[in-house]
Amino acid sequence: MTENSTRVAVVAGARTPFVKAGTLFADHRPLDLSLHAVHGLLETHDVDPEIVEHLVWGIVIVDPRIPHLARDVVLRGALPDSVRALTITDNCISGASAVAIVHDAIVEGRCEVGIAGGVESMSNPPVLFSREASRVFLDVARAKTAADRARALARLRPKHLKPTVGDFEEPSTGLTMGEHCELMVKEWGIPRGEQDAIAYRSHMGAAEATEDGRLSAEIVPLDGVERDLLIRDDTSIEKLASLPPVFDRSASGTITAGSSSVQYATVAPRRCCSCPRIARGGRDARS
Repeated sequence: MTENSTRVAVVAGARTPFVKAGTLFADHRPLDLSLHAVHGLLETHDVDPEIVEHLVWGIVIVDPRIPHLARDVVLRGALPDSVRALTITDNCISGASAVAIVHDAIVEGRCEVGIAGGVESMSNPPVLFSREASRVFLDVARAKTAADRARALARLRPKHLKPTVGDFEEPSTGLTMGEHCELMVKEWGIPRGEQDAIAYRSHMGAAEATEDGRLSAEIVPLDGVERDLLIRDDTSIEKLASLPPVFDRSASGTITAGSSSVQYATVAPRRCCSCPRIARGGRDARS
C-alpha cells in the first residue's frame, strides 16, 4: 500500500445551542435540527452547496419514520440531490465517526468536500408499547372492515396501553451509560474528587469560551436561543462535592448529576475539505 499524501482539514463548523431535553427544542425533530444547522453552516460560512459531494450524519436514537436521516437532510435542504448521503449510528461517538468517514473518503479520492455531523434529540425518543398492544394495533391497521377493527380493539386491556420509553441500556448488559461509567471509574481508580474537578473545569472553560465569543461563533440561533443553556457558571467544587451519586447509590457510588452529562437536544455539522480545495478561489476558499 502506498502512502497517500492528501491532507484533510476541518474548515468550518456550526451547531444549534445545547438545551435540556423536553424544554425549548422539544417540538423539533432530529431532522428539523439537522436542516437548521446545515443551512446555518452553508449560510454563515458562505459555502456554495454545489461543491459538497458527501454528507455523513450520526445519530443514536433513530426515528423509525426517518431511518435514513442523512438522505432526508440532503433532499429537504439546500444541498444538491446528487450528494452521497450516509446515516450511521455508533452510540456516543456517532458524530466523531461521521467525521472519520468523510476524512477517509477525501483521502481515498472519493470526494473533495464533505459535511460530517451528528444530531440527538432526547426530547423525542421512540415511544414503545407491549408486544400484545403492538399486535392489536397492527391488526387494526390491516383490518378491512369496521367489524374487523372492532374485534381487534376488543382484545386490548388497560395494561397493554402503558407506553415505555427506553432508558437507553446497552442490550448486551442491560446497563445504562452512567452505570457502565461507574464500573469504569472503579476499575481505573478515578476518585470522586478528580471527577468533580474535571466537571468544574469543564463548566468554567465553557463559561469563559461563551463570554469571549469562541462558542458563540459556532452557534446557529434557534427559536431565540443564542447560547448554550447547560453551562453552570455558578457552580463550585463545594457544590459539586455535596451532590449524591445517581447511578450507584451505594456508599461506593461517585458519579453525580454534576459530573455527568444531562439529556439534551442539539446538532453539530462540520465541513471537511482536502487542502488543495481550500486553496482554490471562489466561495469555498473563504470558508
